[in-house]
Amino acid sequence: MSVVTDTLRLYGACARESRAAIARSPWAAVFLLVAFVVQFAAGMLVAPLGLLGSIALGFLRAFLVGWYLALVHHALMHRRALTLEDVRNRAGALFQETISILFLFSIAALLLGLASPMLPLVAVPAAAVIFNAAPELIYQGRTRGTDLLGEAWDFLRRNWPEWLAVNAVVMALGIAVHATMTGAFGPGDLLAGFQLFGPFFGFMDVPSWGVGWLGLPSGLIPGLILGLLAHAFMVFRGALFQQLASGSRRARAFRARAYGR
Repeated sequence: MSVVTDTLRLYGACARESRAAIARSPWAAVFLLVAFVVQFAAGMLVAPLGLLGSIALGFLRAFLVGWYLALVHHALMHRRALTLEDVRNRAGALFQETISILFLFSIAALLLGLASPMLPLVAVPAAAVIFNAAPELIYQGRTRGTDLLGEAWDFLRRNWPEWLAVNAVVMALGIAVHATMTGAFGPGDLLAGFQLFGPFFGFMDVPSWGVGWLGLPSGLIPGLILGLLAHAFMVFRGALFQQLASGSRRARAFRARAYGR
């Protein structure tokens, strides 16, 4: 029972830290919602371009994801409020780290899809679990590409109970919400849930769930609410990653008891 108690205490400390980080960085949440609108509009504009349009959209996605992750990093690592000047100054941040991950998984998905349409149904959930901490390693780590994925696996191997417990709950909720909005559970709902917060950066697409459910403009409100919830969990994940990477399970438990957290 001490393990469960210590884990819940850890979650409580991370929730408090993430709540404070969100309060001092509302522009990060605004940016995520604006980034969705930009990505959505760009997707419609480049759709007639076929493969070339998809490549351009991929570069834009990497640019926006890296920019957003840099804002989450500021929210967690700095005690001062995030300003619009900070947002502008982080344009293009972490682009190389993000594009390397997107490129690797795009090529892998293409090859798997060509081999068998069923393979992604197995490979995507597996990759989403094994490399789940990739976004946090992008802005809190020091590696990129395949080295970053190796670190993501090492992190999961050391901290899988604490990391996967809360992420599994949120992924299950994501699958349930997506299935409710589509009206019937199917493979697409499963993939949408698993892609939410891992190396696929699915949090960028969450607002589109509301638009797909009710259309425009009715779906904007539920879509934006889902986007804000996704942002809150991204900040929580960042705080949790920081705690788990700071020492062993025993050391964290000792600190938590010593400081009453």
